[in-house]
Amino acid sequence: MLRPSRIPLIAATLAILAACGGASRAEPAPADTADSEPTPAAARDTLVRPAAPRYDYTVLDSATADVDGDGAPERIDLAATVEMGEDGLPLWEDGHHWMIAVRDGADTYPLAQHFVPWGGAAFWIVADDLAGPAAILVQSTTRFAETGGTRLEKFVFDRARGGYVRTAVAEAFGTAQYRGPPDMPALLPPTAREHP
Repeated sequence: MLRPSRIPLIAATLAILAACGGASRAEPAPADTADSEPTPAAARDTLVRPAAPRYDYTVLDSATADVDGDGAPERIDLAATVEMGEDGLPLWEDGHHWMIAVRDGADTYPLAQHFVPWGGAAFWIVADDLAGPAAILVQSTTRFAETGGTRLEKFVFDRARGGYVRTAVAEAFGTAQYRGPPDMPALLPPTAREHP
């Protein structure tokens, strides 16, 4: 039996391995819901086409990379519905709508747009120069006391379908524990001291 503290690390490892490996079979993926629990895998759409963002987001970070394999870089934004304080830092609340979007010229592909209570979102770009388009891994994590979980989604651009296809999803929510290494904050967050 897996210890609960190992589940986030195993899920992240599997998602990264899937992104670095060959093409995987397409699995159903979440239609980005606004204020609900994660949508069951069977009810998910797999194609993200250009669309306007649903909310007024604040861009918190971005990266530039050729994620669609056309030789020109796109911008990938990490954004949330959070106000910024006078000191330039986010004014976090109990939860926010988060968005990870690819900006390609005039087109915006919102890969993920959903509410994350007591948590946040992040993304990874994993490129293999010999394999064509890069994989974008989107992570949404929520945690309050011992409740929470993580969703990892893999997106790859499909020129024939005209958008980003969600090719893999791994998620688990419920009673959750996380343990991270104390000296690797740039790679994995350390274990929160208030939750031993």
